[in-house]
Amino acid sequence: MGLWKYLSQYLKPINIKEYENQTCGLDAHYFFHSSKGKLGIKILEEIPDFTPIYKYLIERILLLKKNYNINSIVVLEGNSPPIRETIQNKRDESKDNFLKKANEFIKEKNYYKAMQCKKNSIHLKPIFYKDFYEMCMEKNIECIISPYSSDYQLRYLEKINKIDFVIGCDSDLITLGCKNILYDFDLKNFKGGFRYNKEEFQNIFLEKNFTDEKFLIKCLFMENKFFNSLSHYNLEIATKILEEENEIDLNKIYKEFKFRDKTPLETKIINFEKSYIAYKYGIIYCPLEHKGKYLNELPTDKNHFVYKYNLDEIVGEIKPPEIIEGIACGKINAVTYEEMKESLKPTHDFMNMLKKEKELKKKENKEEDKKIEQFKRKNNQNLSKPFFYNSKQNFNNDLILKENSPPKPFFFNSKLNEKKNK
Repeated sequence: MGLWKYLSQYLKPINIKEYENQTCGLDAHYFFHSSKGKLGIKILEEIPDFTPIYKYLIERILLLKKNYNINSIVVLEGNSPPIRETIQNKRDESKDNFLKKANEFIKEKNYYKAMQCKKNSIHLKPIFYKDFYEMCMEKNIECIISPYSSDYQLRYLEKINKIDFVIGCDSDLITLGCKNILYDFDLKNFKGGFRYNKEEFQNIFLEKNFTDEKFLIKCLFMENKFFNSLSHYNLEIATKILEEENEIDLNKIYKEFKFRDKTPLETKIINFEKSYIAYKYGIIYCPLEHKGKYLNELPTDKNHFVYKYNLDEIVGEIKPPEIIEGIACGKINAVTYEEMKESLKPTHDFMNMLKKEKELKKKENKEEDKKIEQFKRKNNQNLSKPFFYNSKQNFNNDLILKENSPPKPFFFNSKLNEKKNK
């Protein structure tokens, strides 16, 4: 069961006015993906133009400040951690397949289907962040490009009291330990949204012996991107053990579980430990010290299972402060670690081609309507259009009937002639 689905029965709607005079951390990556294709974005081009979405998001942030006095720190996602390479590769493959389909439709001049495929093929990469960062700086909006996942960066900003709450919808925000989340908020109309408060939901996760460590383990058991979540039966066993015992023993917990698959128990524990490290010690940018660091401090006990693994292979490598700060400021690419070049501009404008195609269809329809009106005026007849009316076919049929039918006098009246015949 997903975390948001599990909490949906307890969440209550909230008004944005309750967050007045506070500072929010905005997950811009979520907003970009939810609004692409809806704001006039030129997605059919080889290099998509995201400036309409950039401008729109900045307008919303400024209105949030003007109407409710809510300051915003916008966070963008950089590179994906090494542990997520397999997941990211699958996503990239599906996006590439949609891109191939879109190019085929473009060759066939079917721009409508090409646009639908292009929507699913778009992937926001760090090469598109430079323009957005510069636009935020012009409007005095604080913006941070995270070296890796934006969820880790938002959690750290809340941890150092730089923000009061987070606007987003990713369940990783709960697993990472965010205390206050505004979930499913409509930034367009400033309506909707549900409030998640960690302190209020502690008893829902664990009724006894609640600790942040146990909370993280329970969340990983419920929903995890790196392995399948536990069944309802195994989840109940895990909660009982976590509530009764103070010390956490993963070997003891996993021995009580019942699995249908034949995966060895050791590999299951290894996968869990790696996912624990990925969530607990993700790499972030510290705006106070101007360098990269782990989300939480490493354990002092050298016998901890964390030291069995190479953290660089799981969460990534902490780069020098110059590179990390360059990534955060939009000067260095988070993937290639090269300097950002000039802003990318589209090479072909397929949206104008789509508009021209629609305009041609409108002109053809107007010409057909003109022909029908001319025919009506010449023959003084009102042609009724049934629901299955086709202008071209009926126009030709009416001409044939007109040629074959005998002429009717101007004093012709069907009722009078019927009476005379009788």
